[in-house]
Amino acid sequence: MKKLMTAVCILTMLVSLVFTAYAASLDNVDVPTWAGWAILSWTDSSNVLHEKIHRGSKNMTYSFAVPTEMNSYNSYIVSGKAKWGNTINLSYTSNNLNAVLHVDIDYMVQSFYAYVEPESCNGPHITDVTMFISQPVFFGAGVTDNHRKWVCAHEIGHAYGLAHTSSTGHIMYDTYTTDTAHSEDLAGMEVLTHQHTHTSSSQGDWLPSSYQYHQLFCHYCNAYVKFPHEMVNGVCVKCGYGGGGVGAIPDPTE
Repeated sequence: MKKLMTAVCILTMLVSLVFTAYAASLDNVDVPTWAGWAILSWTDSSNVLHEKIHRGSKNMTYSFAVPTEMNSYNSYIVSGKAKWGNTINLSYTSNNLNAVLHVDIDYMVQSFYAYVEPESCNGPHITDVTMFISQPVFFGAGVTDNHRKWVCAHEIGHAYGLAHTSSTGHIMYDTYTTDTAHSEDLAGMEVLTHQHTHTSSSQGDWLPSSYQYHQLFCHYCNAYVKFPHEMVNGVCVKCGYGGGGVGAIPDPTE
């Protein structure tokens, strides 16, 4: 509980700090005040805003809190990693102190297979995170190897910053429904790792947001990205704000 409260406090402070950061990557994606710590859902049907706490790189090292537990769990971690393809570079290290992701086995009966808890961040970027796996549930009756591989893939997604999607058929759906990552799972991961970025020349739909900013809705990753207006003779050349009766819509970060 102490860890959880510490993480919540850290993340609350970080969310308040990153509202004004607008870099040409995930770091300028709008932050809804009601969001949790992770990147929000990737779905076919809804336009989603994104939280900013994320890995910021495809590279991540992992280790086991108890090295001998690697014998029973590492094959599932490796199989889960493989579902993300080349969107991530997750590698094992025996040096637990230097690892970013720490795999910790819980031998108590819990209500979960596994969960991820962020421990620390550098700005919006996750630098230390723990994956807790409930041994009695993970190896419980009726749980198949494929299910366990999905659990690990799903929790790796959380470790990089993805939250649950509302669409079945996604790795990040909160229930096991697929053995394969959806294209939107992968698009989300590319944003979290800064492989897919946004600039003022990006293609998508430009929408007025406020008197200062407009948003790009990116068709590739379903993100709303904030940029300052590009005003010419009182009219924004991107979104049309200031001319033709175009009005501002509420800005979730202001």
